[in-house]
Amino acid sequence: MQHLIQLDTSQLDRWDAVVLNPAVNVVEHLMAGTLPAVKVNHAFWEQQSESLRRGGRVTCRRNKKFVCDVCKKVIMGEEQWHDHLRGRVHKRHVEGLKKKKAAEAYFASKKKEKESSLS
Repeated sequence: MQHLIQLDTSQLDRWDAVVLNPAVNVVEHLMAGTLPAVKVNHAFWEQQSESLRRGGRVTCRRNKKFVCDVCKKVIMGEEQWHDHLRGRVHKRHVEGLKKKKAAEAYFASKKKEKESSLS
């Protein structure tokens, strides 16, 4: 890999400044046949390079995929995953699941009582 340009997509409130404008700048330079001047994150680059030297893979915690079986959603990123688990919608789904299981258990016990009284 000759060149790697990293854009931080985690700051949605600053999207134009940290993603859109830098991406447009990169494309404009590449179309002109030049390389853009970019700020290098040396710590990140060293961490990834060291991982590759040890035979590992380049990873980033923000790219980790999580699946919420309760909400039937796929969440990308560890921080977003924790936000999802603390969120109102997820908690509402968890409560609904608890109530559904309690109702199923109640009706199963009533059915069992009815079957045993008929015998």
